[in-house]
Amino acid sequence: MLRVLFCKWDETALRALAGAGARIVLLLDEADVSWVRVPDDIAAAVEDRHQVGSLDSIEELEALVADLELGGVKIDRVATTSELAKYGAGYLGMRLGLDPDGCAAAANSRDKRRMKTRARAAGVATAEFATIRDQATEAQLAEVVERVGLPLILKPSNGVATIATSRVHTAEQLAAAVAARSSTAGKARQLIAERCLRGDEYHVDAVWRDGRDWVFAVSRYFCPRLTLEEGERLNGAVLLPEDEHAAFYARVRELHDRVNTVLGIRDGATHLELFHDPETDELYFSEVATRVGGANIPEMVGARFGVDVRRAWAHELLGGDRDGLPWRDPEHAYVAWLNLTPSRAGRIVGMPGRDELLAHPHIVDVHYGRTVGERISFGHPSAWCLMLVLAADTERRILELIEEMQVLAERIVVADAGA
Repeated sequence: MLRVLFCKWDETALRALAGAGARIVLLLDEADVSWVRVPDDIAAAVEDRHQVGSLDSIEELEALVADLELGGVKIDRVATTSELAKYGAGYLGMRLGLDPDGCAAAANSRDKRRMKTRARAAGVATAEFATIRDQATEAQLAEVVERVGLPLILKPSNGVATIATSRVHTAEQLAAAVAARSSTAGKARQLIAERCLRGDEYHVDAVWRDGRDWVFAVSRYFCPRLTLEEGERLNGAVLLPEDEHAAFYARVRELHDRVNTVLGIRDGATHLELFHDPETDELYFSEVATRVGGANIPEMVGARFGVDVRRAWAHELLGGDRDGLPWRDPEHAYVAWLNLTPSRAGRIVGMPGRDELLAHPHIVDVHYGRTVGERISFGHPSAWCLMLVLAADTERRILELIEEMQVLAERIVVADAGA
């Protein structure tokens, strides 16, 4: 059995590793230990636990490396599913002699400017972009507007998903947004301004071994993610079957292979986002994360292929063969994920039950991002609440289902303020 140094808490991923037979050395930061309780089934696989104040602290990581060396603990793999731990995991992989390119790989998968620049060098189209440095002057912001245009997308250069990402329509709005958000853009204070892209937005979820895909799933969002902050309510995506979209899959695979090559991605899980402009038929690379996709994307992919993405990721990490996983043909050609939320923020006091939902012939999985008693707010589109996996024989039926499911959002009851 291989010993995995796993950085930052992720119960589902750790359960997948434990189920695959890994011996786990668990590394948590202060944000984790304030609330984490390790379930018994995971605890049985955890050989040791360590804590640092921050996974970005070289001093603390070096102390951990010394602890492992002095204790004679041989680490076979360093892993994380959190973007916030990528730099720390990359550094540890380098220092433990497991991945000499760990730091560079982490930087390539975290800094959006770096990944776009390298993708362009490989002939992959990206949106025009510009860096907004800390305390940017009025003249510098004017140069950004001239280069990128308006409206533009503003986000942290090392941000996570759509958190702290917004659409800016005027130069005045840009100046106000930069002033308000430069202190909340993360430890790296640089922001990135991108030209708004037209067309459909997609996410691509894959697991790789030596540059070849074990899983490759292309899904089209029901609407571009940023429109969820502007009144759109359909938060989810439909997974396109490859046999019905073979030409599109071939183009996306070529794009992904180019991105992987220039960013040094050969193994493990990836979650890539891209746009397709129907007027020009151009594909635009947006960004890629070296982790499993969020929401209930793993469960959706599992419904399509018979293997949850996290299970495939854990199996690959531990050196297993692709044929050792229970792949199966799907019962339905199309699957989709959908996130339902209440109409307002507050404390949840009522939700539809799992058994009732699974009794529906087209609901094949249910996941609760929030449960009764927890609070929900809407600072970004990734406010996970009631997440469904839907299955049907046609894309048209999927689109009908997501409209029908909106009635379930009305049954997510939020208490009055102060209740």
